[in-house]
Amino acid sequence: MSIPEISVIIPTHNRADSLINVLSNLEAQTCPFDVFQVIVIDDASTDDTFSLLSQFRHHSQLNIRILQCKLANAGAARNLGVSQAVAPLLIFLDADIYVHPDFISKHLAYHQAYPQENMILQGRVEMAKELLVPHQVRHGIWNPPLGRKERFDTQWQSFRAANTSIKRQLFIRVGGFNPQLCAAEDTELGYRLWKAGANFVFDNSILTTHYHPMTWGQYLDKAKKYGKSIALWYAHEPEVQRELVNRYGLCVQGCRIRRKLKYSALKLVLNDQTTPAILVLAEKLSRFRHSLTLMIYKLIFNYQLVQAFKRMLSMSTMDDRKRVAKGLQ
Repeated sequence: MSIPEISVIIPTHNRADSLINVLSNLEAQTCPFDVFQVIVIDDASTDDTFSLLSQFRHHSQLNIRILQCKLANAGAARNLGVSQAVAPLLIFLDADIYVHPDFISKHLAYHQAYPQENMILQGRVEMAKELLVPHQVRHGIWNPPLGRKERFDTQWQSFRAANTSIKRQLFIRVGGFNPQLCAAEDTELGYRLWKAGANFVFDNSILTTHYHPMTWGQYLDKAKKYGKSIALWYAHEPEVQRELVNRYGLCVQGCRIRRKLKYSALKLVLNDQTTPAILVLAEKLSRFRHSLTLMIYKLIFNYQLVQAFKRMLSMSTMDDRKRVAKGLQ
């Protein structure tokens, strides 16, 4: 068997149904099956992921490799997948990102046209329309306006580990994902790639759909994981602290009075006692102003993130922070 040109890396945890849909999408690609391999990293799933994967592989023409681990975060799982990859080009995909038939061929064509090691291509990820409803507490995914030209340069801040292709040697050279981070690991990697001289390109024509239903509890848990991971990053990289403060609205010593006042006001309104009632109000408001509901969800998410960040940063030593982060993964 010839060496594939692309290794598609997919970490998963308890996403059996959507994962099989993703693999079915990959099975429907327009390019030959020997062009790419698929590496699925099953990270401590407790559903029927492994059995469904094994059944799918048995009947599929895809070149699929299944890895099982107990790493407890997507970044570490992706690193494991890359360690077993044989292709010179990597595509990072999630177990809930549905792709079009030209997905592989478009990523490959770009890197064939631009073979330099520092070129990174990122496609468009849109939330599934059926999830844009009041009871789904998700705020939108960043994408540039569709009116812009099809392909253009972008910044490291927009880097994400879904619908993204990168040369394997570049990924290895910068050290891969930080395995200590259970959230924001892709943005942190984007920063290190930028420092290493990477060039980030966005292609609107490579369209994918994100299908990940999320409960209110899962939404809050995600915010807390982001806050704690960002605190680890903030403490480790002083030169990026200003960027993190501005990007995530962090309230730290020395920040502007206006931000401190805003945070204090939010702290009075948003807490464990008031949040359930605010959520009910937001759902009712969505019948008239869905955009207002999304704004309330985002405020709650950002407040929980900042709270988790402050608690994590207040710990006395980096070892203490790492222990807490490990326990939350």
